[in-house]
Amino acid sequence: MSFMNMLKRDILMRFTESKVAYFVISLAIALLLLCFLWDCNRTGQLSHQSFSDSLTTLFHSMNFFDLHILYTQNRLSIPLQWISFQVLPLMIVGNFMFRDIQISGAYILPKLPKKGVFVFSKLLSLFVLIVSIWCVWLFIYIMLFISFKGFTAELNSKVILFMLIQIVVSFLYAVLLETLTFMIPFISAFIIIVAYVVISIFFHSSLFIASFAMAGKWAFIDYSRMNVNYSDGRFFHASDFLLIALIFCAACTLISLFFIKKTDILGE
Repeated sequence: MSFMNMLKRDILMRFTESKVAYFVISLAIALLLLCFLWDCNRTGQLSHQSFSDSLTTLFHSMNFFDLHILYTQNRLSIPLQWISFQVLPLMIVGNFMFRDIQISGAYILPKLPKKGVFVFSKLLSLFVLIVSIWCVWLFIYIMLFISFKGFTAELNSKVILFMLIQIVVSFLYAVLLETLTFMIPFISAFIIIVAYVVISIFFHSSLFIASFAMAGKWAFIDYSRMNVNYSDGRFFHASDFLLIALIFCAACTLISLFFIKKTDILGE
């Protein structure tokens, strides 16, 4: 079996197996977005915002000022809206890689030139699924925004770059989820990632990639280079972010290959 045939199979199977969850969760996201825009319109905030401003508000999460209030006044306000956007795609992804190796591994692996083809196909098909999820959700938001504002939403460079960052961050969550499912049950892996996402709200480190999906913590200062300027004055360049993402994916790939070889040897 060639890599392209394997990739087509994985993409088709991912969308087929996740179609119910995809539809239900997208409806939930549409309701969440509708409530968000209705509230912004009710308070008059929406009338003064462009599409990019509205999107930034939607993904604001908690900035350094919000955290300062939390630490000094003990006023805790968890951004459940932002957390939902980070973790709901994982419910669509599920544990496809682990389930597929258990059900079809004995049939597929002997037909592949290398076991790495199996993993790379799963990763690329996963990226396609994540991209489709965010494209659908962005389209829903654009349509709802137009219905409230009455004019076309402007997809400027800031919007596009932010969505690209969010896609990469969601992809890394999903890669981690599928890797963890080789070692622990899906529910346990999901809880670990949710905990990681929640903890990332309160700490500022390159190890917490979720910070890039928090619009409250950064502002673009150079669209061409995608430099991210944190509100406390520190800088984090796109090259660092992409390097972290590459190392993260490589580590997860090696771990997945190890468990795939172990599974194949034991015949489990």
